Amino acid sequence: MSEPKLPQATLGKTGIITSILGFGTAGLGLDYGLGDDSPPSYRDGLSLLFTAWREGVRFFDTAPTYGPAEAMLGKCRLGLSDGGTLATKVSPLMRIGTPDSPLACPGSLFETAILSARISQLNLGQPVLPLVQIHSPVVEQIQDDRLARILKRDGLARRVGVSVYDFWEALTAIQTGLYDTIQVPFNLLDQRMAKEVFPAAQAAGVGIILRSALLKGALTGRGMTINPKWDKQIELIHACQRARDLLGEGS
Repeated sequence: MSEPKLPQATLGKTGIITSILGFGTAGLGLDYGLGDDSPPSYRDGLSLLFTAWREGVRFFDTAPTYGPAEAMLGKCRLGLSDGGTLATKVSPLMRIGTPDSPLACPGSLFETAILSARISQLNLGQPVLPLVQIHSPVVEQIQDDRLARILKRDGLARRVGVSVYDFWEALTAIQTGLYDTIQVPFNLLDQRMAKEVFPAAQAAGVGIILRSALLKGALTGRGMTINPKWDKQIELIHACQRARDLLGEGS
């Protein structure tokens, strides 16, 4: 195997050694990002994945909710045998419970999550998924150990993580000791996780996966050309411009 083109790092205590730059595949199957972008064609999507691989990317993040993205990765065969790492997700069991039953997780919902993982195995061509992340769970679900243990016990996943948005959700995941990784947003304008979450994860050996590094395109030159559709987008564009001015970056 040739020398990797990108620096590599170990993902917490997982033993996974992979490129420090990953490929998030949401844009291969969804209208993802700011502006009016549509997903690329299936052929162009495959071309993007192969190009990333040639340039040294070895970490690929996907989910069943990303349309054909999982199947594209499976077709490319960018898997463990080639030194790549594939991370997929299972959707949250239920976002909102009831006052009497905040978890509200009957067996059928667990079964749905397990079925999702089995379909991901087929899509990705992986008999055991290298990493499955529970997608956007609430704190009560993060604290419930059942799904994480089932995924490992049934041989569906080698490692289990969570993909969260909130500061407290990330800290809770680390404190439970249940999860191998956390996936959190982090970029020039959103550094909520830096002060407490990152040190806590490092101390616990929990791998850190960053997303939204370019704020869905807002932190690129292209972000300055977005036609804002609501006030929050206007605020975001102004913040991005201030950041670019501070760094001395042109448009």
